[in-house]
Amino acid sequence: MNTSPMKSRPTIDQILNDFFQAQLHRTRGENRQRIETVRRLLLQSLETDGERVLVDEDVALLEVERAFNPTNAFARTMHADDLLVFLPAFVTAPWLAEDLTLRQKQIWISDALVKHLGASGLLGDDDYSCFFLEAQARVHGARAGYFIERKKLLGF
Repeated sequence: MNTSPMKSRPTIDQILNDFFQAQLHRTRGENRQRIETVRRLLLQSLETDGERVLVDEDVALLEVERAFNPTNAFARTMHADDLLVFLPAFVTAPWLAEDLTLRQKQIWISDALVKHLGASGLLGDDDYSCFFLEAQARVHGARAGYFIERKKLLGF
């Protein structure tokens, strides 16, 4: 997405490794398993649908990388801006988890990841405000949908 040159831009893989390491710090049991499941689901969604948010030059780069090693090619080659632009899709169908407990964790992690991207300085000086607003709106919409589903399940 970002075509301007930047110093040593970390890849999505590096960003997610750091982010999820912090999320998993001092986390145990089922909560830890849910966070790890969300990470796997996010990586799967990026590899499956991520190229929809790329500019032509990045699609070409991704195709070359996949020819050499298709495993996690998107996460290994793309950057923070691509992750931010993709995140709204991660909290909508078909990627939104069916299981409500996992869905709640997915929404919470997505919200935290959007905030992390905004505060980290990983996006350089470019203006991504419209992409932040889109991601925040989709996260809030997913959260509202979660509460509606939960109320139905509880009989309210």
